[in-house]
Amino acid sequence: MLQLCSKQYLAEMTKKPHSTNAKSQKVPAGISQRTSKTTGEISYQVRIRKAGFPTITETFTRLEDAKAWKAASEAKLNAGEEVLSAKAQRYTIDQAIADYLAYGEVSLVSKRNALKKLAEDFNGLAVKNLTPEILKKWKDKKLNTNVQPHPKKKKTHYLFNGDQQRKLTPSTVRKQYYALKTCLDWHSNFRKYPFQSPFHIVKAPTEDNARDRRLEGDEEERLIAACDKLYSDKEVFKTVIRFALETAMRRGEIFKLQWADINFQSRTIRIRAENSKTDTERVVPMTSTCLALLTEHLTTKNKEKPLVFWQLNPNTFNHRFRGIMRNAGVEGFSFHCFR
Repeated sequence: MLQLCSKQYLAEMTKKPHSTNAKSQKVPAGISQRTSKTTGEISYQVRIRKAGFPTITETFTRLEDAKAWKAASEAKLNAGEEVLSAKAQRYTIDQAIADYLAYGEVSLVSKRNALKKLAEDFNGLAVKNLTPEILKKWKDKKLNTNVQPHPKKKKTHYLFNGDQQRKLTPSTVRKQYYALKTCLDWHSNFRKYPFQSPFHIVKAPTEDNARDRRLEGDEEERLIAACDKLYSDKEVFKTVIRFALETAMRRGEIFKLQWADINFQSRTIRIRAENSKTDTERVVPMTSTCLALLTEHLTTKNKEKPLVFWQLNPNTFNHRFRGIMRNAGVEGFSFHCFR
């Protein structure tokens, strides 16, 4: 009997004590009590659900703190205000950009580079702290930023207009503006937190892209002849230039064009919605010259690659095209002017 009592006493003494007397406290609805399997410590998770707002969760070590945060958050929601979790408040713009680059399927090298520069511009700034004032200051600063050319090519570089260095164009800043807006909108959905967007107040720079520049005189022949000075893909460049003149298609549309989009019988070219700047599918009729170009170019078709102009890298095309214009002596012209 004494031995049995001793065993019961030892069993009671060796039981792991609770870290607190939290179990004796009444946990209200909307708060769940959790016990760590490793440490035995108790925490309280608040989960708030309200129609029209994303679900918010927050964890506390003290029940009193959980109750206070729950009451304050529900009061804000009832007043129509948004509530950020502690984690969401810590998200910075450079972290959002890193997530977007990792999971957002950003394929264009130019857009990835623009986002990396934006991460430097807003490094350390919390997403929630991006106010209209900060966004406007960034926009104005960018519009007054000089473009940095190669140091060995100053005053002869295309980024100089004589002795005057050029600034970022409104079109360039506009692209960065929308890259940032798209990224932050995406991130708020990806990480599930409300985002008070300042882009509704601060508008993008006005894009003045009106172009009336056309090829004049023998400029077309000079461009075609200048392709012969390239080290590779001479004939493909000639075909792309002539094709752009015949179809007025955008550069991105041309380099995303697949053979499956071309109907030689009906003499039409289908531009898919996902490849169009306006996200709208359209059909481009083929002229006799265009039909002859594609028929000849069909001999270069690669069975493993569906793209029509698979030989060229669209990300480096502009650089090589500028060299063609230089060699042709054509000034004040860009690929977009073909439209």
